[in-house]
Amino acid sequence: MSYYKKHRIYLWDFFNEFLIYSKSAYSINHYNSLRTTFNAFLSFCGKITLNKLNRYLVITFIDSRMKYLSPYTIRRDIADLSSAFHWGINRGYLKENFTKGIVKPKIIQKLPVYFRESEFQLLVQNTEDDDLKDLFLFVINTGLRETEVCELRWSQIDLKHKTLVLDNLVSITKNKKVRAIPLNIASMHILLARERKRQTNGDSMSFVFTYKREKIRQQFISHKIKKIIRKAGLRNELNFYSLRKSFGSYLAQKGVPIYNISKLMGHSDPRLTTQMYAALNVDDLRESVEILNNQNISINDQDIIKETYKILNNGGTINE
Repeated sequence: MSYYKKHRIYLWDFFNEFLIYSKSAYSINHYNSLRTTFNAFLSFCGKITLNKLNRYLVITFIDSRMKYLSPYTIRRDIADLSSAFHWGINRGYLKENFTKGIVKPKIIQKLPVYFRESEFQLLVQNTEDDDLKDLFLFVINTGLRETEVCELRWSQIDLKHKTLVLDNLVSITKNKKVRAIPLNIASMHILLARERKRQTNGDSMSFVFTYKREKIRQQFISHKIKKIIRKAGLRNELNFYSLRKSFGSYLAQKGVPIYNISKLMGHSDPRLTTQMYAALNVDDLRESVEILNNQNISINDQDIIKETYKILNNGGTINE
């Protein structure tokens, strides 16, 4: 098909062809994101052909969405359209990427929504099903994404070397890169217990995590964990993704270097890890401000120092 003929096809046909390609190239979450963005863009543009598509139309669409959607959604819209246009250039449908140069809205930095240790204990205590309990404990000790843990197979587990390998053979990781995760004692305990149970039951399922000996679906566990969160009286903003964020948050609070956290979590860019978790690692900053202790407090202020340590030793409570 010539460039002229390709350029005359309808925008919907172009997106539909890209979605067919995307279904095997990307994760189901990414595919659903693309479809959502394309549907919104098609509703905005109407029934047009590719030769009517231009930069002004894309910018107008983005501007209209910025009035009522979050910066995260807008950034996703731009990325989704960009990937489609880039694919279109490679296939000869387009000659330019109409999202190029569009400034993405800045995101206000916020602390990740993670389970405090006491909250996670309550979650586990209120989880009656052992399959779900194992899954929650495993994710908080490995940082796996929801798709990754649902699709995890025994073939990806190396018990001898205590390693988990997301190899892109049975499912595609978010950034399409192979990722190896060392397994700690807690995650090894879960796997060994499940393997023993699997052998005892004569279970031939290839999936590591199942529910009543059936494959676990993402929508199912998202629904289940929210139900348990409400039952335990925990914060409403917590969800399944908070388990993964807890993994990164706990590591940051323990002083693990940001680069290591980024590698373990499979972030494509360490800057994303820095944006999300660097604020939780204050050990280096603490050492910096402690330098001022002897600088600013005179010998006559020793009573203040003693009182401060007395409060700290009392759990931070000031006795009236």
